[in-house]
Amino acid sequence: MEAQHNSLLLLIPLFPLIGAMINGFFGHRIQATAGKKAVHAVAIAMPAISAVISWILFFQLLGIEDPEKRAFSAHGWRWINVGFADASFAFWLDPLTSMMTLIITTIGTMIHVYATGYMAEEKAYWRFFCYLNLFVTMMLILVLGDNFLVMFIGWEGVGLASYLLIGFWYTELANSAAGMKAFVVNRFGDACFVTGLFILYWGMQGSWAPAIGKGGDLSAEKPSIYAMVKPDYFWSADAKLAEDAIGPRPVVEAHEEGEHATAEPYATLTFPKLRQVFDQEVARERLRFELVATKDKLSAEREAGLESLTDRAAMGTFLKETDRLLKAKDVEIQERLTAFDAERGRTPIKEKTFWGLPILFWVCLLFFLGATAKSAQIPFYVWLPDAMAGPTPVSALIHAATMVTAGVYMIARLNFLFILSPEACTVVGLVGAATALFAASMGLFQYDIKKVLAYSTVSQLGFMFIGVGVGAYWAGVFHLLTHACFKACLFLGSGSVILGCHHEQDMRRMGGLAKYMPSTRWTYAFACFAIAGFPLAAGFCSKDEILWKAFSSSAVHGLIPFANYLIWGMGIMAATLTAFYMYRSYYMTFTGEYRGNETPVPDPYPSDTARAKALFIPEPVKGPSPELLASLAEHSHGHAGGHGDHGHGHGHDDHGHGHDDHGHGHDDHGHHGHGGTPHESPASMTGPLWVLGVASLILGVVVGFPPVVSSLLHLDIHPALEVFLEPVLKPGMEMAGLYEVHTPAAAWLADQHTVHLFEYALAGLSILVALFGWLTARWLYKDNANPLPALLMSNPAEALRQSPLGALLPAGAAQGITQLHRLIYNKYFVDEVYYTVMVKGLSYVWNGLRNFDVYVVDGIVNGAAFIGKYFGFIQGAIDKYLVDGAVNGVAHLVGLAGQRLRQLQTGQIRTYLLGAFGGAVAAVMLVIALT
Repeated sequence: MEAQHNSLLLLIPLFPLIGAMINGFFGHRIQATAGKKAVHAVAIAMPAISAVISWILFFQLLGIEDPEKRAFSAHGWRWINVGFADASFAFWLDPLTSMMTLIITTIGTMIHVYATGYMAEEKAYWRFFCYLNLFVTMMLILVLGDNFLVMFIGWEGVGLASYLLIGFWYTELANSAAGMKAFVVNRFGDACFVTGLFILYWGMQGSWAPAIGKGGDLSAEKPSIYAMVKPDYFWSADAKLAEDAIGPRPVVEAHEEGEHATAEPYATLTFPKLRQVFDQEVARERLRFELVATKDKLSAEREAGLESLTDRAAMGTFLKETDRLLKAKDVEIQERLTAFDAERGRTPIKEKTFWGLPILFWVCLLFFLGATAKSAQIPFYVWLPDAMAGPTPVSALIHAATMVTAGVYMIARLNFLFILSPEACTVVGLVGAATALFAASMGLFQYDIKKVLAYSTVSQLGFMFIGVGVGAYWAGVFHLLTHACFKACLFLGSGSVILGCHHEQDMRRMGGLAKYMPSTRWTYAFACFAIAGFPLAAGFCSKDEILWKAFSSSAVHGLIPFANYLIWGMGIMAATLTAFYMYRSYYMTFTGEYRGNETPVPDPYPSDTARAKALFIPEPVKGPSPELLASLAEHSHGHAGGHGDHGHGHGHDDHGHGHDDHGHGHDDHGHHGHGGTPHESPASMTGPLWVLGVASLILGVVVGFPPVVSSLLHLDIHPALEVFLEPVLKPGMEMAGLYEVHTPAAAWLADQHTVHLFEYALAGLSILVALFGWLTARWLYKDNANPLPALLMSNPAEALRQSPLGALLPAGAAQGITQLHRLIYNKYFVDEVYYTVMVKGLSYVWNGLRNFDVYVVDGIVNGAAFIGKYFGFIQGAIDKYLVDGAVNGVAHLVGLAGQRLRQLQTGQIRTYLLGAFGGAVAAVMLVIALT
């Protein structure tokens, strides 16, 4: 895809970064001198400017007539240019990126506006908006980066910003633990992402092979190293930059015809160049499919001809001839594919293996594991429900519209890579479906309104992964867009409810809010209508397309037979549960009478709750007091803390930022509020709610008119978003189409009329399950009139007996249902399992390694030191008392002798004469004795 240079790209992330720096460095002083309005004026203006630029570039893209040329690029500076690594700090804007920047900046700006009302009484106001701007900056870098390394800066940056925002009230242990949990879990995913990138980069290089062109041959003894370092398209894309980096482009003369040729290595980190490379891989697969199809046709003709023959001799001749043709076809297929590879001078990466499995499978699997952490899928989803500890605007921004969709965006961006590995597509689709169903079931019995939405987010992200897993990339991205609207509306609506109910999060202590909070009620209802999947609402348009593509997909034929039907089955069950638990939250919150002044409802399983608290939030035994921590926070950050001043414990939300009498107090499980009369939120909060609520209803029809409706009404209307995204998603969509043609999931796909009938039937089924979920929730929870839900919490077995199903179940089933209810209510005890296996397990490993280090490694070192010290002592003693003793003894004897001999030097002549005489007498006596 060709791109035009456009410097405006550099400004999109720059303005939020400026806002973060202004409030980060000077915000405390600005707030103290000019007030909070000055703080949020800067914080809102910067992403708003980026939103304006994003819309300008979007319309400029639409103005380009050729869809294949709808792309802009901007080069910041050269960064890494070594060997094949050609990554610069550069940005790329194509239709997919444009959609993401519009979501991030437009919805992000509305959330900034909403936060001015929600966080009005926050003393660390400047710090909150600094973090919010920083998050928007990093998310924009993630989606705008034109290569893996720039993307990874944003990838890690949103991890840091989310850690800061989730743990915004860090003086509370639960909040700090939630922020740390999100940070650590994402590091596991990031390690997988980087490992996958290493394997991809290594696998793309392979072994160098000469290119074969028009008589071209590069079999010279010393081929130019330049031909091995840079691919042809590098020089054609940026000739001057290449020449500045490694010199002019080499030309290697051919041996026979004098033609020029260069090898075409293809390792790259840049998405546009990677797309060029894998376009060739997709073209090779297309050729292979076509060749195999002709062989299959020949085989079918062989079978048909064989049935028509009765003469044995003729049958033998026919079999011999057709077998020869089939073998010749096999040879032709291999020769054509070999020639295709030789023309490009490389071994296709799809044919390479690592540890016995295709490299592409490993790469896609590791990238997907990185996506499961960022986008909260099994097994790394556990951080997102706890992330509700952050302020509600944070939940709306991070967990609805931006960060959690990064994994979906990454897979859509790499559609040309994933679609070449049906095994990896199967894993993506199955994990997405399992997550959608698993998380939806966990939302059934939650009473914290934000926790319901948290598990809903995990579930809806699963639908997005179903879309990109089964090859329906545009449908997965479409659901990303619609989800950004209705889930942001739901999160902001929950924040409005929490604020209006004086910091209450337990839906059992709400009710009747429709008459107190009409704007919040209607916008929340719009979003519920959309997420439940009712006809023509945004959620229906995107979710129904995903489920249909899952049912009819042949891209997931890799690991499990009929995996598409399994994925669809789990998806339709998750859709049913979604409609139920969302309307359950609506009826419990807005219908009936207000229950905020009633006695708090006890936990049905208090022992489980106490155990969970003991596991994850133990009372600190040592360390500074909470009062000291709050005091330090107040003096160092201007944040007064006060999270316990109103006697509401430690918990998961930030409530209390719109009114002077409301602090941050909230309870960990019950979230008991201040009581009193509920009230509607200010216009700064309800305004964004209305925009998002209306968008939740109409956005689907505007940008993605359902193909099933177009077909049913015989309208020639193509989804505008699909057409807009086609240039980016074309390789994946083309390969998905080839899978459907050459490896159909079912024979009925060959009959277009039957296909339409199935599509209509499944769309109708989607509507029926939405109705079923809504009507069931209405029957149980509307106006708080049905006693079964309350009885379910106090006596699940009795509630079951009184329900319509009670007469149909056998004796003893009630106890099993009670245990199932307990299991789901406690979220399958996944957190406890993680704590036991991961936290405690790793602590045992840590202690074991510590003890090994202390008692084995240090023991060996210390033992060696002791032995060395002991032998050193002996050696020192020998040196001191034997060697030095002998030397010093000789010196002492010499000195003593000298002292004695010195006494002979008296200076008296008579003494000397006496000595001489004595010596002479001794000599004479010696001579006499010897003779």
